[in-house]
Amino acid sequence: MKEKYSRMFFKSFLSGIFWAMGATIGFALLLTLLSFVLKWLGGLPLVGQFFANLVEVTNKALEARQNLGQ
Repeated sequence: MKEKYSRMFFKSFLSGIFWAMGATIGFALLLTLLSFVLKWLGGLPLVGQFFANLVEVTNKALEARQNLGQ
């Protein structure tokens, strides 16, 4: 009976490891494909501008929070 539990644990452990590896590799491939498509479409400057705006808004919010604390 103990052999069945240890075998089940081992199989479950291995399947969990391989599932995580597959999800990681699949996500990396998806991101790579997405970046190639965005580069082909010329959309990377648009994405860069989005992050630049996000940083600008965050910095303004931090400055406003510091001014309230004084």
